[in-house]
Amino acid sequence: MKTYVKKHTNKKAAAAHVEKIKKRGGQVTVFNEDGKYTIAYSFPDKKGKAKKKKLHDVLSPDGKTIRIHTPLFDSLKASKEYFDKWKLNYARQGYWSPKHGLIPMAKLKIYCKWIKV
Repeated sequence: MKTYVKKHTNKKAAAAHVEKIKKRGGQVTVFNEDGKYTIAYSFPDKKGKAKKKKLHDVLSPDGKTIRIHTPLFDSLKASKEYFDKWKLNYARQGYWSPKHGLIPMAKLKIYCKWIKV
């Protein structure tokens, strides 16, 4: 826990600062030295910091995202569901055509890249 020190010459300013610190959950000690108000304060360490949620994306065989006007996916399951819907766009012709040749619909999933962002 890091301790911060702040000096105030005005009693009202020092009291306002103490109130703000207490609202945020800090611990405060006030000293009066030579007409100046010294405030020593600290905040408790944060336990159990919120983990950043991992986002998912799917890249087509040519390395571009398959998302169209859609944000990144919250879960792998959501990305797989979107992939299945995206794949239906090419179902009529029976294959997907990247730069390197034709990929049959049955094997398209193998050639796509599933990434975490």
